[in-house]
Amino acid sequence: MKKLLCILLTLTMVLAMGAPAFADDAAKAPVFKDGAAQPILQYTNLRDENYVNENSDILRFCVYVETTDGDGKADLVEALVQVPRAAAEGAYKAGTIYDPTPYGAGTVEEYGMDPSQMLNPTPFDYNRLYEPGEKRTPAGSMTTLEAAAIADPACWNYKVPYSNMPGYIYAQAYDYYLVRGFAVVEAGGIGTYGSEGYELCGFDLERDAHACVVEWLAGKRTAYTDPYNNIEIAADWSNGNVAMTGCSYGGTLPFEVATSGVEGLKTIIPFAGIASWYEYTNSQGAPLYNEADYAHTLAFYNSGAAFLDDDWTVINDDYASFLWQLAEDQRATNGDYDDIWARLDYSIDASKINCSALIVHGMNDFNVCTKQSDLMARSFARAGQTFKLVLHQDGHNILNGVVVNGELWQEIMNKWLSHYLYGVDNGIENMPTVSVQSNLDGSFKTYDTWDDFSYDTFDYDKTVNPEDVSHVDTTAIGPFYAQYKDGTDELGKPNSRDNYYLTLPQSACSTYVFEV
Repeated sequence: MKKLLCILLTLTMVLAMGAPAFADDAAKAPVFKDGAAQPILQYTNLRDENYVNENSDILRFCVYVETTDGDGKADLVEALVQVPRAAAEGAYKAGTIYDPTPYGAGTVEEYGMDPSQMLNPTPFDYNRLYEPGEKRTPAGSMTTLEAAAIADPACWNYKVPYSNMPGYIYAQAYDYYLVRGFAVVEAGGIGTYGSEGYELCGFDLERDAHACVVEWLAGKRTAYTDPYNNIEIAADWSNGNVAMTGCSYGGTLPFEVATSGVEGLKTIIPFAGIASWYEYTNSQGAPLYNEADYAHTLAFYNSGAAFLDDDWTVINDDYASFLWQLAEDQRATNGDYDDIWARLDYSIDASKINCSALIVHGMNDFNVCTKQSDLMARSFARAGQTFKLVLHQDGHNILNGVVVNGELWQEIMNKWLSHYLYGVDNGIENMPTVSVQSNLDGSFKTYDTWDDFSYDTFDYDKTVNPEDVSHVDTTAIGPFYAQYKDGTDELGKPNSRDNYYLTLPQSACSTYVFEV
């Protein structure tokens, strides 16, 4: 996560479209075959410069969910809603996939802006954050169809100030599910661009803001059509079942929200998420980076709501004091586990978890280490809730395009969501508890319990290593890594090591004889 966006891969149009499965308007409800949702809707592109909701099978609009972070008023969190028209028209109630990635709404370009220059060295009392905010009084209401009819695509098709990145950058990552009858919601959370309040990076109030979005989808929370007119809008198309998923920071928040026990959250699918911010930033008393602090930097990176000018150069003094206090408190621990880290540790108390989890992590993730997925898995085990753990050979990434236990990952995830959001009896909840990918042939081994996992052993091929010295021949690895290291990703930023091992040439592993 440090200076990285974990970019969700946009699913291909071929997967997203397919042949519609309905014969007439009355059949425009989810269709399931072999336990998986099938394409039923025509795809429309929300990035089309001429896009409008009229005549689109998928309706898109923004809502503003009421939450609070104690700054004297109830803050509004902007959320982009994509919902099948058939659900909005009442043909069926839709289950929702919710991606809470803060990066999605737009980020401060940290490569050109040093957060240390924005800190206000004034003490900040965290208790202030918990003072109740004044709620709004609805002045009217609007249905989903009415809101969609007047929706402005500029709500999601915009350029973020300073960085010039597109808004809601993950909005197309779930098109595969949209055309299969799922609704999709994306929100950055409090303090992010388009929302109100402070970006708090790991504080329970940030978690609770996303829980408020889940509550709105479950019919338990107020949302408005815009931040100004107090026109209330209900998720009148929702069946109340929500799945949270995302990668990196977006994989962190689903676990955090799960620990709140919020009503309506049926399952989470976190990719490369964080369970304990201490374990991410430090390791047994030693900072993993130059200093023992980090969370304030990531908060700043996502703090679009805190800037008071269009050029993002003047930050709210009060928020800058919060960032300074957070940095000071973390740095004072010198890498030791202390109260400030306990505040940001969601692996401590699993007592409220009441949903399932499909936890995914790359074993070559040099950003968020696999200990985080272990903490998540053990939390669900303590709570007595169903969980599955998939460990793959990629790095800080999602899993699309990989065959797991003989089945394409998209189909596994489809069945998981169909089961938990629509109640499809497909047996997916009985998949192996732990699936681990081999780094030699890409196959997966499965285990009934997490404690049954064991590492396989190998012997050196003595024809390659006649002196029986414990070393690895890096002849093939060296040039490959050098070539990879010098590349850039699709945004033009330098590649990291994260995707390195998955694409090693076969010769890189030829020095081993593998034994089970």
